[in-house]
Amino acid sequence: MFYTKPKTILSTLALSITLAIALHLPITVYAVPASYSVTTITVGNAPAFQVYDPINGNVYVANSGSNTVSVISSSTNTVIATIGVGSSPAWISWNPANGDVYVSNDASATVSVISGTTNTVITTIPVMSNPHMISFDFANGDIYVGSQSSNVVARISSVTNIPTFIPVGSGPAHIIYNVVNHDMYASNYYSNTVSRIDSTTNLETATIPVGPTPAYLLFDPANGNVYVPNYASNFVSVISSSTNTVVTTIVVGSSPIGAFFDPANNDVYVMNRFSSFVSVIDSTTNTVVASVSVGTAPSWAAYNPLVNSEFVNVEPPVSPPSTTPNTVAVIDSGTLTVTATIAVGPSPHQTVYDFTNGEIYVANLGSNTVSAISISKATTSTSVMCAATTIRDHKSTTCTATVTDDPPFIGPPTGTVSWTCSPSPCGFFTPTSCTLGSAPATSTSASCSVSFTSMAGKPTAVTITASYNGDTTHTSSSGSIVITSGT
Repeated sequence: MFYTKPKTILSTLALSITLAIALHLPITVYAVPASYSVTTITVGNAPAFQVYDPINGNVYVANSGSNTVSVISSSTNTVIATIGVGSSPAWISWNPANGDVYVSNDASATVSVISGTTNTVITTIPVMSNPHMISFDFANGDIYVGSQSSNVVARISSVTNIPTFIPVGSGPAHIIYNVVNHDMYASNYYSNTVSRIDSTTNLETATIPVGPTPAYLLFDPANGNVYVPNYASNFVSVISSSTNTVVTTIVVGSSPIGAFFDPANNDVYVMNRFSSFVSVIDSTTNTVVASVSVGTAPSWAAYNPLVNSEFVNVEPPVSPPSTTPNTVAVIDSGTLTVTATIAVGPSPHQTVYDFTNGEIYVANLGSNTVSAISISKATTSTSVMCAATTIRDHKSTTCTATVTDDPPFIGPPTGTVSWTCSPSPCGFFTPTSCTLGSAPATSTSASCSVSFTSMAGKPTAVTITASYNGDTTHTSSSGSIVITSGT
C-alpha cells in the first residue's frame, strides 16, 4: 500500500505523473520532427539541478555557485523568487507528501526545506557530509538523501523533518525508489556496491556487488529491474528486484554516468561521459540496440512526451577545454535518430520537463542561465462550410470548421473552436463551441461541427465566424462564411 497522510493527494498526483509517463498514456504528438526555440533565463551562478513542482507549476533551480534557489514561473519564464539556502546546493527535489521542495547543500552538510506555497525556507536540517541526491519513498512517504563522502543515507520524515541515518557503503551519492518492492537503492560510489534499504525497517537488507564507481542508477518500470552505470568502466550492471543479484552486465560506451528510461519505447538510455554517443538498451532483451551519436560527453536526459523524444545534454568537460558546442540533442523514440540539435548555454548539466507549459529546462552549469526549450508553434488556417447557404428564419443548418496545419506540416491541430455571427441579432449556435475531432498523426487537419439557427427576421447577409483557440503546438486562427438568413 502506498503512503497515506493528510496530503495524500500530493503523493497521488506525483505517482500518477510518474506512472503516466511510464505507461506512455495516449497524447498528441508530432508526426514529423518539430522545430524549437530557446528562451534564456538569468538565474544564480552555476545552476546545477532543477525540479518541477506540479502543484504551483514552477521550476526550482539550485544555483551551486550562489547558495540560492531561483524560482521560475512556467507561465512567464521569469524568475519570481530567489531563495537563500545553504552552501553549494547540489540537488533539489519536490516532496509530494507535503508539497515542499528539499535542497541538499553539499558544503553545509544540511538540507533546506522550501515551502512551495510561500517560496521561503521553513527549516534547515543537519545531515551528513556532502549530501547529494534526494529521492521520495512512496512506500513510507519520507525523503532519502544520499552522500558523496560518508557511509550513511539520511531518511527525513515528511511530517517532522527529523532525520535518521542508515549505514550503507562508502559514498552513496545516488539513491532511487523501486516501485516493485517499495525499497530504496543506493549506489555506493567508493565501495563498488549497491545497497538495498528496507522502507519499513530502515535497514540495509542487501549489499549487491556491481562494477567500479557505480553512478546515477535507474529503476525500469517496464521490467522491474535496476540499471547501474559503472562510471570507471564501460558496462552497466542490471539488478533483479526480486533476487537482489546482478542478472547481466551490458557493455556500453566509456564512463557511463547515468541511465534514463524512455516510456515511449521502454528502452534505457545510457549517457557515456567520455564517448560521443548514447547507448540505447532494449529492456526486454537487455541488449544494446543503438549507439546514437550526439556529440562529446553526454551527461543527462529527459523525456518530452509532446514529441516522443529524449532530450540529451551534451556537456563538454571544462578541463581540458573542449571545442564541442554546448547543445541538447533530441533523439526520436521511434527511430532512435537525432532529429534536432539545439544550442544552449555553457555546460548544460541537468534537464527537467515542465508539464505545465510543455517546455524543457536546461541548467547551464558553466553560466548563470537556464535555457527553456519550447516547441515552435505551427501556424494554422481555419475554413468554414455550412450545409445550407440560405436558410429561413428559425431554421437551422450544420456548419463545420476545418483547421489545417500550415506547411511545414507537424501534425493535426487539437483543441476547441468558438463560433460567432454578425450582425446582431443573427442567430445562435448549438453548442457555442466544439472540440476538434481526433485525427491520424499523418493528417494535416481536424474538424468539428455545430448547428446554427437563424434569428435574423428579414433576409440578411450573416457572417458566421469560427475561431480556433490554438493548442500547445499550434497557433490560433479564424475563418468565416457568409450565408443568407431570414424570412
